[in-house]
Formats: sequence, C-alpha cells, structure tokens
Amino acid sequence: MIRRVTPLTTPWHMRPVATFQQGHYAHDDPTWLACTIPSHWQQHPLLAHYVGRMVYRTQWSGADATSDRRHFLKFNGMFYQGNIWFNDQLLGQQRGYFAPHTYEITPLLRADNALVVELACPEEHNKVGKRSEEHTSELQSRVDISYA
Repeated sequence: MIRRVTPLTTPWHMRPVATFQQGHYAHDDPTWLACTIPSHWQQHPLLAHYVGRMVYRTQWSGADATSDRRHFLKFNGMFYQGNIWFNDQLLGQQRGYFAPHTYEITPLLRADNALVVELACPEEHNKVGKRSEEHTSELQSRVDISYA
C-alpha cells in the first residue's frame, strides 16, 4: 500500500509557558505568536533570549474522517522532549534529537482537528564540550500528515 505524505503547512502558533497544561491552552489568548515550522523559535524577535518550555499549536479542517484510509502524523525531529496532543488526546511522548516518530491518528480524526506540541529541554549539568550554554526546545523539522 502506498502512503501519500503531505507536509502539515497550516498556520502554526507558539507560546512560552512556565508549566505544561496537558494539551489544554486557550486559542484566543493574545500571547500566541505566529510561527513557521520548521524553525527555531529564538528567531522570533520577542523570544530571542527566551529559554524554557514552549508550546506549539495548529489546527485544520477538511479531513475525511469517514474514509477507510489510515491517517498518520509524523514528526521528523524535535528537540528535546515533547508531549504530542491531537484533538485533546495524548498521542505520545518523545525524547531525542531528530529522531522521527509516527503516530496513527485514524480513530481520533475529525472534520476539525487540533494539534498541540509541548516541548522542553531540561538543564544539562555537565556542559563540558557543549557549544551553547542555552537550552532551547524546538520543532526543527517539518511535521507530515499522511494516509494509506
């Protein structure tokens, strides 16, 4: 079976947070900042020196939830540990750098869909040989949606 892959190019937003809220964040909160994925959030002028937890979100309509196809979300890389929420359900948690992860979303798919990614990069205590003193969390590779 051939899988059709499409980058998820819907508008993304990001927001720094002190604590994660299990995927539940107000969409009308004015602190959400528009962003593109992939990118490093420190490229945004308001976040150039921010180090901490970051939440990304996007939403889209028009998915065919009634088809007999299986649908997947693939994260091609994020840094460093993340919680992936799709339509208010935890898809999974991942840890690592540029390690792709794929999640089946078929049973959760709706006509209107929401994706929330909570990212953190814990403080490293042994910084010998590291290139940066800062610890950032980011979606550095594209997110794909596919069906088979």
